[in-house]
Amino acid sequence: MGVLWLRKGTLTVIVTLCGSARFEELYHYWNERLTLAGYTVFSLAVFPSQKPAGKSWYTEEQKQELDAAHMRKIAASDAVFVIDGRRIDFRGYVV
Repeated sequence: MGVLWLRKGTLTVIVTLCGSARFEELYHYWNERLTLAGYTVFSLAVFPSQKPAGKSWYTEEQKQELDAAHMRKIAASDAVFVIDGRRIDFRGYVV
């Protein structure tokens, strides 16, 4: 996982979490860790555990809107944090 760490100054740094929704547990993990570290975190609007199995719970139009909303979050961010399935702590170690 390549991560660009930004030093937090007097302004809040906005970070968007990106990656596959199948790593939902890691989204929650990093959302908490980064928020507690002082970052403002944007994440996915909907997680698989919130809906019935599969992706048939949304229409194609809804999927497009969810994708567009995520792209707006990225555009409003100072950084993107890519979740690729590994849990890495702030020193760069896999935990």
